[in-house]
Amino acid sequence: MADRKVTIRHVAEVTGISYGSVQRILANELHMKKVSARWVPRMLTDEQKKNRVDISRVNLEKFQADQEKFLFRFVTMDETWIHHFEPETKQQSMIWKRASSPTPKKFKVSSSAGKVIASVFWDAQGIIMVEYLEKGATITGSYYADQIRRLRKAIKKKRRGKLRAGVLFHQDNAPAHKAAERLRGKKFEDDSEVMAAVEAFWEGQDKEFFLKGIQFLEKRWTKCIDLLGDYVEK
Repeated sequence: MADRKVTIRHVAEVTGISYGSVQRILANELHMKKVSARWVPRMLTDEQKKNRVDISRVNLEKFQADQEKFLFRFVTMDETWIHHFEPETKQQSMIWKRASSPTPKKFKVSSSAGKVIASVFWDAQGIIMVEYLEKGATITGSYYADQIRRLRKAIKKKRRGKLRAGVLFHQDNAPAHKAAERLRGKKFEDDSEVMAAVEAFWEGQDKEFFLKGIQFLEKRWTKCIDLLGDYVEK
């Protein structure tokens, strides 16, 4: 199919076949369906894809060689914006209703202007350090260097022996965004309330939450290798 955006109605008009027949042929005989393109942060070059494959392969080999040692040494982090108010997603706002009940209405609501960025550092045991940056502030090279020094002190204090074993540091891991997702629909008066809610969220997670989040990387690395680096997590 040269034009993959062509509509079923257009194909029916051109071929003289009924709309239903075209739909049936596409679905049942050609096994095709129409999907939306996935938005990605940026298009990767061949070299960038190769680098992703190489890094994924190294990480996967280390993980599979000695999972216990890997999990002890591994530290990851992510950054996520958390608004004073973030509306629920369409899925989060879904409710059960009877067939005879009217369809509920939902008015469009925008995110609040007030927000903070949370930098969360953790390992297989749980949270090591959480830091916040107010709206308008930026993470510069100097700030990041100081932050890593603070992380080192936190690891030394909370994870005895990890620095000596050699930390495997991984930047950006998806579970941090779960906090922002769970706080959708809640309203906070100021940054301090946001921070308190974030802290409460993390404190409410058991060790299994953090362990599984890191173990799941094995599947992501494998998929990245299988797709030759052209892989974006949903």
